[in-house]
Amino acid sequence: MTEALTHTRTIGARLRAHYPALIVTAVFVVIYCLISLVNHSLYRTYALDLGLYTHSAWKYAHFMLPDRSLFLVNRDLLLADHFDLHLALWSPLTYLFGQWTLLIVQIVAVAMGGLGLYRFMMEVHPDRTLATVLMCCGLAFFGVYPVFAFDFHSSVVAAMALPWYLLALRQGRLVRSWWLLAFMVIAKENIGFWMFVVALASLGLPRGAGIKRWHVVMQAAVALTWSTLVISVVMPALSGSGQFQHNHYSVLGRNGGEIIENVFTHPFEVFRAFFMDVQGRHPEGTSIKLEFYFLLLLSGGWALFKRWPYLLMCAPVIAQKMLHDNAGMWGCFAHYCVEFSMIVPLAVFGVVITLRQRWLKLAMAWITLLFS
Repeated sequence: MTEALTHTRTIGARLRAHYPALIVTAVFVVIYCLISLVNHSLYRTYALDLGLYTHSAWKYAHFMLPDRSLFLVNRDLLLADHFDLHLALWSPLTYLFGQWTLLIVQIVAVAMGGLGLYRFMMEVHPDRTLATVLMCCGLAFFGVYPVFAFDFHSSVVAAMALPWYLLALRQGRLVRSWWLLAFMVIAKENIGFWMFVVALASLGLPRGAGIKRWHVVMQAAVALTWSTLVISVVMPALSGSGQFQHNHYSVLGRNGGEIIENVFTHPFEVFRAFFMDVQGRHPEGTSIKLEFYFLLLLSGGWALFKRWPYLLMCAPVIAQKMLHDNAGMWGCFAHYCVEFSMIVPLAVFGVVITLRQRWLKLAMAWITLLFS
């Protein structure tokens, strides 16, 4: 009994020590609910993907495999469209929350992502005020609000685990880092490519206790192998056409060979595609791309140029956005900017803690939040 009371008091003391961060997180949760849940109650959410994924989670909960017949004429398994195992993971919650399940999962995930930012910063530089302000930069990031406007995507949930993964690497928690890596890569078929770069880039961060480098390299290799096999073998096998369904990067090429050839033979053309609508796909295509970069810099993206590991972590996400055939991915729309909300605040934090005066650190943090 005495040990239980002591443990309870210890937990209470820890919560009180961090209550500003918890209060701020609660405020943002209310804001997210006022967007996501209210829009859903007013029929302002989408059938594709939220409706499709809610139906799929319900089928998983009843031990059935969902197919693509809700939006295509064939009955290929839904896993042939996106290899998303998170829907099965969250499916038992449909017994409790019904049609609201995935929206609640997404809101909780973003809140946990913010707390992950806070925990990582406190681990590196234990200044609660500084960590709380920069956590707000992530929760208030321009790429977060469109996430809740009308839809659900498992890639959002996966992205929120990034600061927790980096924290596990820094603390030397090997098993936890593997679990977090697995949690992220099973959310969508291409996340393994991103995590390959994230894991290697993390070797350039201050290590603390740190996991041995070869373990991190192994995690990078596993992430890369997972996505490669899923995209090239598993998903084509599940599809009636026998092909991967989402090859939307014609500016690079139709297959791996063409991509490699174009990158080496036409590097300037590929580089231009990061900033310009080189194929003329939208009347305002170039402006849409430049708008994103402008908002990214205002929201703290300038710090990426001073902390190269975080810039490297952003590179695959930027490439996935800007080289896509669909102009809807280029700007600040939908969920296509949410990964930056978990990276940019850490880059700003990495710059701010190098300042000598505390008032300068706080001023830089507040200015970043103001622009965010």
